[in-house]
Amino acid sequence: MGVAPDGGALPAARYLILASRLVPDRDGGFTISVLRRAIDMAAAGADVTLLTVDPGETADHDAHRAEWVRRGLLGSRESLRNLFDDVRSNPSWLRRAAIPAPVPSSPWPTRPIVDDSGAPVLDLPVVSGDAAWHLTDAPVRVYDKGAVIGWLPGFGGLYRAWLNAVAAEATPGQDRVPVVLCEARQIGETLVAEGEPAVDAGIRVLHTTHACHVLSPFRWDSPMDAAWERWFEIADRFDGVLWLTPSQRDDVERRFGAQRLRSFVVPHPAPVVSAPSDPVSGRIVILNSLIPRKRVDHVLRALPAVRAAVPAAHLFVYGDGASGAALRALATELGVEAAVKWLGHVRRGHPPMRLCSPARTRDSRWWCSRRWLQACPASRTTCPTGPATPSRTEAGCSSQTATSTPSPRRSSTCSRIASAVRSFRPRDEQLPRRWTPRHPCVHSVRPFAQSSLLPSAADT
Repeated sequence: MGVAPDGGALPAARYLILASRLVPDRDGGFTISVLRRAIDMAAAGADVTLLTVDPGETADHDAHRAEWVRRGLLGSRESLRNLFDDVRSNPSWLRRAAIPAPVPSSPWPTRPIVDDSGAPVLDLPVVSGDAAWHLTDAPVRVYDKGAVIGWLPGFGGLYRAWLNAVAAEATPGQDRVPVVLCEARQIGETLVAEGEPAVDAGIRVLHTTHACHVLSPFRWDSPMDAAWERWFEIADRFDGVLWLTPSQRDDVERRFGAQRLRSFVVPHPAPVVSAPSDPVSGRIVILNSLIPRKRVDHVLRALPAVRAAVPAAHLFVYGDGASGAALRALATELGVEAAVKWLGHVRRGHPPMRLCSPARTRDSRWWCSRRWLQACPASRTTCPTGPATPSRTEAGCSSQTATSTPSPRRSSTCSRIASAVRSFRPRDEQLPRRWTPRHPCVHSVRPFAQSSLLPSAADT
């Protein structure tokens, strides 16, 4: 591969960043890290297009694009595409990929997707009662002129057909290898799942990670949930896996063997912020979803010791989540409820986030540093097995508990992605594209809700 134009650090390729959805103020750090990755890669000279697969309305997606452009997190509206927007405007790729009728029967109800004129384009199966709904092979019915002309096997068949079509689009005067950065495990599973069409052999797939892969007590050999266990069964089918930190990569290799996956460490990028601040003595700020893997309970349990050393220490917690009530109860149990302020979800910057002072206890497990956003300290745990002594080499794990250490510079992040791309084997030596077994979905009579077709932040 050549080098990207304009002296970029990334090899010349057509980069397709594939995510579940990119909705303003949804899915927390996942959304921002995906957009930031695209911005930094484009700034390094790469040809980057963002792709999403949520079945929303085109008008809603247009509003999302406009908002991301307004916030400076999207270069242009055209650089963010959606499967269902594409199929409404030009379904020719879908019809070419469809398996001819007759269509297999299915017990599932369906949701019609129509074009601007109201004509049906396809029917999505509505699979409920199963967290692995995305692996169903229930048929996606394909229409032309109001009649069913064929089908694709489940969401996987639909996603792969679209990805193949996008990757095949020619750029005048350029012949670039398509490189997919898959940002969501559910989508990654479908790319290598059973059924036609298969992902084109010329498409290279790197799979990113956004979360800790183990459950409590968050050690290298701790239990994993069913979704992670299923993903690890197929992760060797990707051309590479991008881990957030060296410790996460090392823990995976210790558990599964160093030869199981082709692993690279690529922390999430973030801009360097330089802004004046007016610190408040003792203020500590954390920002993340209030869910178990963020380990906010660790911060609360440390607070009595911090206050013993720094009596003015107090904690501001930004974010919402299912663990909120339990965490508030824990603060009361520990006797620190008066020292904790729960701010909830805040869309934009908040003045107290610029009013933080550095603090550090004698216990090296707990670290607060004046480095978060505009000089905001954070209690940091190493991804995924912390707590651990702070390490500059593992900065940037933005999806972990109270993590706000400085991210590497854009050039460093892109150079790590470049290393993964340059490591690709020749096409005749690629990793085998093996199929995953069919997943037996559980029948349910629960009615359709759009959320049943969308991965949650915890699934990514």
